Order: sequence, then C-alpha cells, then structure tokens
Amino acid sequence: MSRRAVALVASLGALAVIAALGACTPSYIKSQRKALGSALPATLEARKQWDGEPRIARVRVYADADYRAQHLHWKQTFGDQLDYANQMLVPMLGVRLEAEYLEWDRRAPDASLRDDLQVLSQLDPGDDVAFVIGLTSALPLVSATMDELGVAELLGPHLMLRGYADLEERKAFARAFPDLDQAERDEVHDARRRHKETVVLVHELAHSLGAIHETDPAWLLHPSYSAQQTGISDRNRELMMIAIEDRLKPADARDPRGTYGRILDAIEREDWGGWDADEKAAMVAGLRADIAAIDAGLTASPVPAAALAQYQHAEKLARAARFDEALAELDPIIAAYPANAQIRLLACQIQLAARGPKDEQAAQVCERAAELAPADPGPYIAIATSLLGAGDVPAALAQLDLAKARISNLTEGRGDAWLQLAAIYQGLGSLTWTEDAIAQSGVADHPIARWAASTRARYGVPRDGKKFKIAPDNEAALVAAVREILDLVYASKLDAAERAARKAEKTWPGAPGLLAARCDLAMRRKHEAEAKKLCRRAISAYDGTAWAHYLLGILIMRSPSQTPAGIDELRAAIAVDPDLGQAWRALAKAYDRIKDDAALDELRKGYLERFGQALPP
Repeated sequence: MSRRAVALVASLGALAVIAALGACTPSYIKSQRKALGSALPATLEARKQWDGEPRIARVRVYADADYRAQHLHWKQTFGDQLDYANQMLVPMLGVRLEAEYLEWDRRAPDASLRDDLQVLSQLDPGDDVAFVIGLTSALPLVSATMDELGVAELLGPHLMLRGYADLEERKAFARAFPDLDQAERDEVHDARRRHKETVVLVHELAHSLGAIHETDPAWLLHPSYSAQQTGISDRNRELMMIAIEDRLKPADARDPRGTYGRILDAIEREDWGGWDADEKAAMVAGLRADIAAIDAGLTASPVPAAALAQYQHAEKLARAARFDEALAELDPIIAAYPANAQIRLLACQIQLAARGPKDEQAAQVCERAAELAPADPGPYIAIATSLLGAGDVPAALAQLDLAKARISNLTEGRGDAWLQLAAIYQGLGSLTWTEDAIAQSGVADHPIARWAASTRARYGVPRDGKKFKIAPDNEAALVAAVREILDLVYASKLDAAERAARKAEKTWPGAPGLLAARCDLAMRRKHEAEAKKLCRRAISAYDGTAWAHYLLGILIMRSPSQTPAGIDELRAAIAVDPDLGQAWRALAKAYDRIKDDAALDELRKGYLERFGQALPP
C-alpha cells in the first residue's frame, strides 16, 4: 500500500490495534464490538436552520462509462446520495436537489478530475440548472483527501465526483474487525459509506457556492475527510446562502457582479481564523479581479448611457448561452454606435463563444473590435481565452503576446489586466510567464505568486533552466512528469517509476526535479547511498529544490549523530517551500530528538501561523 493510502486509513488502523489487543484476552470479541461501535460516523447536522419552504434546485447528472460499469444501478445509487445530502441541505439552505440523469459517452481512466471537470463544462454550460454533476470511476485505494474524491468549479455550477471505493473500504474494515460477523461489520460500514459519500458531495456543492476550505477537521470543508465531521461553519453557510440565491434564478436574471460583491463583503466584514489563510486570500483576490473585469471590461471606450440597458441585456443572454438572441440585441446599438469598441468587444466575445476562434465571421468581428481600439488588450485576451478552450495553445500564446504589448496603454485597470494574464498563464502551468505577469501587476504577494514559488521549489524547476532544456513553454510538462514519477513511487510501482524517469530525462536531462524524484525512488528501494547522492546532485543543480532538501534531511537523520546536519537540510526545505508541511513535522521530531525545546517552541508558533492549526505531536 502507498504511503498516502497508509496515512489515510490510519483511523481504521488504530481501531485494528484496539481489536488486536482485545484478541489477546477472553473478552476479545467484546473489545472488537466496542471498537466497532466507536467506528460509527458522526451525525450530519445543520447548525443554523432555514425557516421557509424549501426551494427546488435542478441538477443534471452525467455518469461516464467507468462509473456506470462500477455501479449497475447507478441512478438509484446516486439518487440515494442526493437523498442523504438533501437531509442536510434542506434545513441548512432551504434547497432540495432534484436530478435529471444522463449517460456520458466518455471513458478516460487516466484523466484527472480537473480534466474531467473541464470536459464536463464544455459539454454542458449548466445555465438552466443549479448544478451539473459528473460521475467517474472510484480510486483503487482508500483515500480521505477531498481533492482526490471530488472537485468543483468555484462559484460555478460544475462538479466532478468519484465513485466510492467499496472493495478497498470493505477490505480495510475486515482487517480491522476480523472476528466479528460480516453482518455486524456491514451495518457500520454502510453507515460510514453513507456519511462519506454525503460529506464529499456536500463538500463539492459548497465549493460550487463559494465556500472556502477550513482548518478544523470537524468541519465538512476541511481538505481531508473524517468520519467525525458533522457540519458546515456559519461563515461558510453565509457564503453559500448568498450564492444559492443567485443560482436559483433564471440565467438571464442572475447578477454575478452583485453576487461577487456580496460574497466579498461577507468574507471581509469580520476577520475569522477558521478559513485556510491562503485559500481565503486567493478567493478575495479572485473576487476583486472578477468584479474589476466586469466593471471595466478591459476595453477602451465606455458604453453610452442610452445603450447601457440593452448592452447589459445582451450580456445576460450571452451568459445563458442564448447567443443568437444576444447578437440580435447588440445589432441595433452597434448600428447606433458603430465606433464603440466595448460594444464591438462584447460582440466578439459572443461570436467566439458561439462559433469558436477559427470561424471566419467571429474573426472579422474581433478584428473590427481591435481596429477600433488598437491599443487595447481586450480583444486579444478574448481570442486567446477562446483558443485555449479549443485546445490551440500556440495560437493562444501568440494572442497573449499581442495583449501584453498593449496593457501599458490602459489608463486604468492595468494591474487587473496583468492579473488576468497571470491567471491564464497559471492555468497553462507556466511558472515563468505567471511570475512575469504578477511582477507587472504590482501585487507581489498575490496567491498566484505564492503558487508559482511553491511549485517551482516543490518540483525543482529553476527559473533559468536552459542547461536542462527547461523553457517557459514546457515547465508544466516537467512538473507533470515529476508528479507522475512520485505518484508511481508512492503507489509502490517502482519499475514504472523508473521507466517514467528515463522517459522524462530524455526531454530534460539532469533537471533538478527529476533528480529529486529519483532520490525518492532510490530511497524506496532502500539504496540509501545512491539516494543521498541523487538528492545532493539535485541541490547542487538548483539549491531551491525543496523536495531534495527534505529527503536528504530524512536520510541524514537515520544516523542519530548526524541530526544537526539533517536539521540544516529540513530548514533549507522550509525556507524555499514554506508550505511543505512534511518538512515542518520532520523538523519538529528532530528538535525533540536533540531536546532543543526553544527551537521546537518557535517551530510550533511558525507552524500555527502558517497552517492555522497546531503542529501535530
């Protein structure tokens, strides 16, 4: 079993120990039954109650081929999940989910949930429903990491869920309680299954409605699942209530600008330490950028007051995917104000959404918008976004280059335009281009900047990586390659990890991140001397390779007399990647080993400040 899987079934493992101890006495069956009772999940509850009649929230559910293969009666199975979720959502939000079920002609077992989410959003915009839910295959292992079980579009209608890993979960339960009747085990396991499926579903629905991850493991919005989770905090419920009120309206009556503003006010009205600090900061920055983009439009000329109502109605029609009606609404005001660039830009955006970036008519409309405001980046950003949606990355990058050359011409909203580009580059996974755009925005501590710095350190991607054949346009592929190797290592597929490493090294010979991944591979194979050598090579190639510093620290400290040297490596890992929680926890054990209480106290303070929770013992 992988390291991750071992960690995630720790709670069942602890129960197994209790049961095993009981087996050493005549009362071992009684001990196991007591332990089984403690495995029952907590009851889900709504802390604050909706006092009106429940509203119906329509849901469209797509099950892909793998999910249907694993769940023969999949509609009934997921219908039961919705029923359990409704038992919480009705009293909490005053909302009852009602589903329409569709088969999804898709089979992509190697795709990530994020990939699935993107395909789902292209398949169904979801403008006529509250939520669009995609269902795909279960993981082949027991996991408590929410991001591995589901993913949602923040403040958007789309979410993806994995099926329940029934076989592996039952195996873990049988190992924990080997001497009890299967019927006894099944009763508790079924209760845990209902709890876990409901928590994951509500967790992702909450993200769709703007909820932010929390630091308390007892809340459903914690990044890791626990059978003891009971509900959602009042602060996150407040955000969800704001979003659901708008989501339940017809598409052309929705007000994203007003909704974003109310959610932003709710977050900033009163400081609350229960949210994940980084995610809260990213949410606030994203809302501000969205509001600024809506207000300014990143265009050169404002819409005349006489045409504003008609222009806004066209926007609403476009958001509802009623593109022909939206264009018909724009035609008379384009005729009345033929030189207005902002009106032309909206027509460009609608044409791109309706016909795609390669359509000749769409291209002509966008060219006209660019001609009217030749110094404005808006048309080029719109075209680039459409090209990315169509999968044409090279053409999109060319349009972004044209946009970058024009941002300096903006009299206002210049920083927001750079942040918009930074978000696009982040989506592409380019660390260098993202960092360059953030630097131009003037917001040095933006969450996107922290993402870039952490990713660069975690996966060993030096900014000047020419000697390793690393370039801005292949940084994302290198990060993906390092992740693939590490995932295979943690899944104990060491030969496959070796093959993946060799393949990646043909593209990026000597890349620090690949050397660090090889260090991890050698460490798992118990080749300690080779592992140390590889980690040191990674650090020598790029001192900012956090994973190599961390692994080298662990390896060095296997010799107790070398603990101080190991401490130096762990400190170096934290210095370049402050979010590397493993390094903090390993450093705490090292300080405890050498009895450096003062250093341990300082580390605990730093951990609490960084992660919003106490350093584990």
